[in-house]
Amino acid sequence: MTQGRPGDAPPPRGGPDTGLAGLVVDRASAGYDAARRALSASAHQPPAEPAAIARPANIHGVVEAVRTARREGLRLAVRSGGHSLSATHLRHGSLALDLRDLNGIDVDPSRGTAWVGPGTTVAQAAALLDASGWSFPIGHSPTVGLGGFLLAGGHGWNGGSWGAACERVVAVDVITADARRSRLTPDSTPDLLAVARGAGPAFPAVVVGLELRLVRGVPAIARRLLTVGGEHAAQLGAALDTLRAAQVDGLELTVFARRATRAGAPADGAVLTVAATAFGASPTHASRLLAPLADLPGTGSADAAAHLGLASMVATLPRHEGDALWSDHVWTNRPWAELLPEVVQAAAAAPSDRSSILVTPAPASDPGIDAVHRPQGATSVSAYAHWRPGATDAGGPGGKGGEGDARSNAAWARAAVTGEGPHPRRYVGEADLTLPGRVEECLTLDALDRVRAAREQLDPGRLLWSALDPS
Repeated sequence: MTQGRPGDAPPPRGGPDTGLAGLVVDRASAGYDAARRALSASAHQPPAEPAAIARPANIHGVVEAVRTARREGLRLAVRSGGHSLSATHLRHGSLALDLRDLNGIDVDPSRGTAWVGPGTTVAQAAALLDASGWSFPIGHSPTVGLGGFLLAGGHGWNGGSWGAACERVVAVDVITADARRSRLTPDSTPDLLAVARGAGPAFPAVVVGLELRLVRGVPAIARRLLTVGGEHAAQLGAALDTLRAAQVDGLELTVFARRATRAGAPADGAVLTVAATAFGASPTHASRLLAPLADLPGTGSADAAAHLGLASMVATLPRHEGDALWSDHVWTNRPWAELLPEVVQAAAAAPSDRSSILVTPAPASDPGIDAVHRPQGATSVSAYAHWRPGATDAGGPGGKGGEGDARSNAAWARAAVTGEGPHPRRYVGEADLTLPGRVEECLTLDALDRVRAAREQLDPGRLLWSALDPS
């Protein structure tokens, strides 16, 4: 199943179509507040107000938006489909460019590739790929857009086997600051393509399409969720260290830690959930990959599900609509036997019991693929604060910080990932980029030099806001 080249629809007969007609709102427009809220998956946003918001219908509209920004003397801030929790696209007085309508997939079975629009969501991609008989390491949230996900690096499903998704990006179509359309390829622009693989919101052009190298076939998926009391964190971590060392191909392991809410749980406790997802050649094969989970210590209740392909599994995942969200991240090389007890303590301190800390192995990385994204630790630790805006309940232990208080939730997420010494390394797709120097913690010195060089080449006049710029 295919769809036309994303965002590339020609103008209709009868005159030129900029792709922007009726899709630009300014602060005086009735639809401004709704358009601004729609720029992020989070119900909480910082107070910055763009001068105007453009939501182009196609690539022609993106070109016109860039021209409009140049003509009006506005800087351009791009929302490329990710969850955008750090709100790098919200810059006061800018023209905010919302690319959600540049969506769709065009699969080329003869080459095993697909062109995707940056606004294509994980749920949309999963359905179209399953129907076409192909797979890809799409993101873990059904509503995230592929543009921001891939630019950040792309920590997606079955990353231990399929690798980081950005390493499967083989070409990128961009609109540069001079309103020109260019294609980045390994042969013509290898350095710029490498920057597109991992620079995240520091990438200095507007991405309007990406060509992806797909995985042949649709996997049989078996998934088990096992609940473990936080008091068993060290023993569970040791068992998972052994299982991770075995490097079982097709087995993805993630541990979620949440503040305990079950009856009889200690007031300062947390509960762990082991999410094991197996990608097999058949349902029997996928179930067999999960067999080692039967020996994990401290496991209580367990849920199991089977899926053929990614789409039906993605459809079961939470969307967190209406929640306020904040995230932060850190890489670590510590064993999980040491790490998980600390994660339990951090989760127990969350102001909201909706919040969680995710611990997962880093995706595989191919040294033969040139990318500024590189996992800087064996394990990824992400703190996700979820809360109900305006909630007035006391929240966390001792009533510290009401659940609806944005500052206490953001502070919790940051504090939950501070145990890695004075020079932590982070993933740009989940780190809190509102703090000074955070992009520098996400990229190596060489990668930062390449990002800055790309900016000098593509946007020397600084039309586009960058995550490298001060907030």
